Amino acid sequence: LLSITADERKEKGYKDWKEQAIAKSKDPVATKKRIDDFQKAGQLKGTAVIFFFATAAIYYSSQNPYVPPRLLQEVVTTTQFVF
Repeated sequence: LLSITADERKEKGYKDWKEQAIAKSKDPVATKKRIDDFQKAGQLKGTAVIFFFATAAIYYSSQNPYVPPRLLQEVVTTTQFVF
């Protein structure tokens, strides 16, 4: 189905789906505005999700640092405690 619509778009000379939607619309200005607003909202949501998970990953790694078991064993056995 997607390849059929892509072929139709190419046959009629449209560059992409946005151009096709705007050309077929009864109100091209409003359609362009709706598409732009939709894409901007999607971009902002995507950026927010990425920021949230990146922040969560950084926080988690700061609270639970990875220490390789071999390195941990060397630190424990070579550390001298002075009382």
